[in-house]
Amino acid sequence: MLMINDENEKRDLTGDEFPGERERLLSAIIDASHDAILTKTLDGIITGMNPAAERLYGYSAQDVIGKHISIFVPDDRREEVGEILESLSRGEKVEKLETVRVNKKGDFIPVTLTVSPVISSSGKILGGFAITHDETTRKTLENEIQEFLNQLKNFKFALEASAIVAITDKSGRIIYVNEKFCEISKYSRQELLGQDHRIINSGYHPKEFFRQLWQTIASGKVWHGEIRNRAKDGSIYWVDTTIVPFLDESGKPRQYIAVRYDITGHKVMELTLGKQARELKRSNADLEQFAYIASHDLQEPLRTVARFTELLAERYRGRLDEKADMYIDFAVDGAKRMHQLVQDLLNYSLLEKHGEELKTVDSGAVIERVIKGHRSTVEKIGAEINCGEMPFVKADETQLGQVFQNLISNALKFRSDRQTVININSEEKKDECIFSVEDNGIGIMKEQAGLVFQIFQRLHDRDKYGGNGIGLATAKKIVERHGGKIWFESELDKGTKFFFTLPVIVGGDTI
Repeated sequence: MLMINDENEKRDLTGDEFPGERERLLSAIIDASHDAILTKTLDGIITGMNPAAERLYGYSAQDVIGKHISIFVPDDRREEVGEILESLSRGEKVEKLETVRVNKKGDFIPVTLTVSPVISSSGKILGGFAITHDETTRKTLENEIQEFLNQLKNFKFALEASAIVAITDKSGRIIYVNEKFCEISKYSRQELLGQDHRIINSGYHPKEFFRQLWQTIASGKVWHGEIRNRAKDGSIYWVDTTIVPFLDESGKPRQYIAVRYDITGHKVMELTLGKQARELKRSNADLEQFAYIASHDLQEPLRTVARFTELLAERYRGRLDEKADMYIDFAVDGAKRMHQLVQDLLNYSLLEKHGEELKTVDSGAVIERVIKGHRSTVEKIGAEINCGEMPFVKADETQLGQVFQNLISNALKFRSDRQTVININSEEKKDECIFSVEDNGIGIMKEQAGLVFQIFQRLHDRDKYGGNGIGLATAKKIVERHGGKIWFESELDKGTKFFFTLPVIVGGDTI
């Protein structure tokens, strides 16, 4: 409460200067205050305000003295003014009321308000003074903290819902696990708390593995890796694990949080595919060795068979009965196909062993030579082959020609009843060129997509279309030897488009 002498009542409440040293000191303190201070009558008429109040509300003292205190009060807080004035009239103090005030610009300001009555020495209530503390900074900070806490809550919820979480003390004893940890380990929370992670150790990793893990996190660093664990029922599961140390003031770990994700399915597939890849590599090596030996050893007797069947055809065709002629034709045709198969096998087995050094090659010239080689077939069936502008590439020229030979040959071979159209194009992307050979032939069934590049896989009737199932396997092997990849798109009865990539050459150098 502010006590004043009766003789000075009028001057005190109209803002006139206090007489005496005590009053001057009090006035100086009020003027220096960082809080806004207002004086007012019991009717709510403003009688004075300090510089802090001028800064808070944006009015000068001359602007507001004589006006009602409600100019600082939002419309929805007007009842609050009446209640405060009633409290003053009873000589009561209103302490630390959290409310809102409005400045000259119309901005709302969160404040804490303390209102005290001004009482004369005779006990008469003359009015009141209000101390208003601007809470904008505090409220902003509180809102930011609350928003951060809400985000933290959301992050925790997302983490708990998707990850396997455990917290241990600095010695590795488990002090917290979430439900997902219990689900995957098959242990209850009570069984896990107080234990260390040896309870789920599968024995798969060597001691050195965990020694390095502990050395990393004990030094305050984050550890990440894959761990194979064993559940309570004996089942094995894999987890992708990140362990983060929480450090104390001295920079030493006080506890650790481990966040894990179940990767069992992925790991099983990875291990299975790795085993299959090793078996496939071994079988491919065996196949290549067999192909080389078989084709090499078959060439001499095959040449003998082919030569004698051709002699039979020259000497006896037309001189015997029709069945004899048919048998001779079968023998000649079979010998030719066997010769082609042996040659293809030999080429396939020798791709890695006898390939030329990769050098700058004009792919357009290579394609032109391949197309010329098919001229008689193209003219016979009335096919159309279109070739766009082609780049220089880094390649084995002979093997590149073999890729285009096989793709164009297939496009001519597996044709439909409509006119055969083959489009050959290229597209440069960064450091590689994407070639495409597109036809409008019979296409490939979706069920056969996985067999296309496998050796000896015939996707169509051999008697009708021919082929020995080696051409596309050879093309794939050549492209991969060049560091590229090959794939296709196809729609049954509409056609097939093969793609493969090779490094592009600019000015004689690889990009």
